[in-house]
Amino acid sequence: PLSPYPSLVTPPPPRVDVLHRAFVHQRRCARGLRHASVKSYNEKSGSGRKPHPQKGTGRARQGNRRRPGNRGGLKAHGPKGDTDYSNTKINKKLFHLATRSALGQRVREERVKVVESFYGGAEPAPEVGKTKYAVEGLVNVFGDPGLKYATGRPENGRVLLLLGPDGEGEGGRSRFLRAAKNVPWIECVRARDVNPWAVLRNDWAVMERGAWEEIGERWGERGGEDRE
Repeated sequence: PLSPYPSLVTPPPPRVDVLHRAFVHQRRCARGLRHASVKSYNEKSGSGRKPHPQKGTGRARQGNRRRPGNRGGLKAHGPKGDTDYSNTKINKKLFHLATRSALGQRVREERVKVVESFYGGAEPAPEVGKTKYAVEGLVNVFGDPGLKYATGRPENGRVLLLLGPDGEGEGGRSRFLRAAKNVPWIECVRARDVNPWAVLRNDWAVMERGAWEEIGERWGERGGEDRE
């Protein structure tokens, strides 16, 4: 169902500094808001009774069993209040540059393959909604009969599937996406939503012809610098 397509692109030089900024930005946004509230002496449950006399036992003096040194006691200097990790900012042009750099790195490594369609276009095949269909399609692309979806990732690593713009055959696309989600080492992203983290966390990028053209227009040498 899938066939390899020749790669026609000149990858830009890698920008490790920009990739790092985009990576940190995405991971902090994914972490989001953290709410932490460690209990104080007034909130911690437990008796206020003195464990033993102040003097005469040879032991260290204690006022109650809620002290941090005791088991089940307080947390010394623990976090308190909300921490927003998503308060980072990155310019849109810089984010686009990081996306182009990540895709260019995969092209330079010859880890990008372009196919006509994942689901048969306007007339999808009846078996397009089967998980076996997606795996067999990648077998045809990579030429690796050892690809299996039942036991972890294949020897080739994780695969990112980039989908083209909306068009004909949306029913076939939705069925293909539902089937591909059953495979733990396949990630599906629309071309307009591709980002550095999605490219870097996967070892291969397999995209439709429409996705390849959309990426070229949106993040290519012509469109990436002037778009807002």
